[in-house]
Amino acid sequence: MSLALILAMFGAFFVPLGKTQTPITVYCDPALVSGVYSGTFDINIRITGGESVYAWEFKLDYPAYVQQISVIDVIAGDYLGPSQWLSKNIDYFNGDVLVGSTMTGDIEGAYGDGMLATVRFTVIEPAGEFPIDLVYARIFVRVDAEIVEVDPLDITVLDSYFVGPHVDFINAPGEPRNDNVWRVGHTRRFKIVVRNPDPTKTMYVRAKYTSTRTDGRVTELYSGQHLYTSAPRSTEYYYVNEFTAFRLGWNVTGTSPYLDAEDDGSYVTGYKYCNTIRYFGFENIELNPGDIIYSVTLEGLTRSGHKDIDYDVYDASMNWYGSLWGGDSWLWHNVRWTSDTVDKINPAVATQEGFNSFQLMLHYYTPDGSYLGPADIDTLRLRVDFIGVDPIYPSFARIRPGGEHTLDFAIWDLYLADAGTYTTTVTIEYKWVEPDPRFPQYWAATPVPGLTLTWTAHGA
Repeated sequence: MSLALILAMFGAFFVPLGKTQTPITVYCDPALVSGVYSGTFDINIRITGGESVYAWEFKLDYPAYVQQISVIDVIAGDYLGPSQWLSKNIDYFNGDVLVGSTMTGDIEGAYGDGMLATVRFTVIEPAGEFPIDLVYARIFVRVDAEIVEVDPLDITVLDSYFVGPHVDFINAPGEPRNDNVWRVGHTRRFKIVVRNPDPTKTMYVRAKYTSTRTDGRVTELYSGQHLYTSAPRSTEYYYVNEFTAFRLGWNVTGTSPYLDAEDDGSYVTGYKYCNTIRYFGFENIELNPGDIIYSVTLEGLTRSGHKDIDYDVYDASMNWYGSLWGGDSWLWHNVRWTSDTVDKINPAVATQEGFNSFQLMLHYYTPDGSYLGPADIDTLRLRVDFIGVDPIYPSFARIRPGGEHTLDFAIWDLYLADAGTYTTTVTIEYKWVEPDPRFPQYWAATPVPGLTLTWTAHGA
């Protein structure tokens, strides 16, 4: 709630005050926060030079998205005395807090120096450094019977700054080559040595290599990753091509394997709770050197007039992959009830042998076991998306306090499509809290001072 509204609630009026007020300073205390790696810390908002201050408002800005720090409380200071009324609004997503306070009743304002409020933060990921900005401060004073606003030009605001642990670049062994030229068919390797200068805290560190070719194409590679190709295979679909007849209660229309193609007159129909039909296999995949499966997604062409019907999907080991469902007409659907792709549930499917031996069975399901009518499946297929880099999640190094470490190589196999001249910028990314690849992570990032590599992948 803004100060204007607060004052209005208490029947006060405010008009701009001319430049007759003694200059006021509203500032963050401390001006520098350092050495705080966990727990909480306070930023006190103080005022100097106040004269008959009846109300105030300030806005404090800090890093967004609850990644580094977050406000957990705002505590009123004693500047306006015990009769003040405090309002606060914390925007966690955008990283700002709006605070206002006013006296109540027919009393004289406060004078001199004092504490307006304390903003309490909790530390989430302290790595890196960032400002805590006092965006603005508004001061309202009592002049006779009126509440008037001090000219903003008469108010000085002073911010705070947070400094967390950081990592130092030592060197890049073997870089650059004398001629800065690599040949297509060869392998480009990047490595870097870093130091954790903090004497007490363990750091988690990785390096990012951003290579921009003269035509504008950007290739990004992290330490521990191997880029087999910068032009991975396009998305491919693999359809049912085999059926082992073991069914309980499903109707089959057409000829086996029933689910191999759209609009071919072959499909299967479930109509009773717990009906099961199995097993369906898929076309074989052949992976070439450098082919890496990024994800395998099950899709089904289904139809049902009853949207509460699910077709539960299992493999022979009874791994559950989610449920297909149907609409009034034939439509492609992914599974629901689980956000995981097939390869996340069964990692072997991301290999050629595992993919080619993969089989599924279908189970007709309704929420309460009641009859809801027939449900059709015309086609099943596996959508395969490819990626050129392995592993997908970059490696990181755990560096002891005061220690040095050579980060894992970033490796790039150069093909004809990669020919050209590149400028590679190296960035150190680091955390104090141990990374968990299952969740989105915040990494502090600092480009290595002076380490920009220019090199050529020669096509001849």
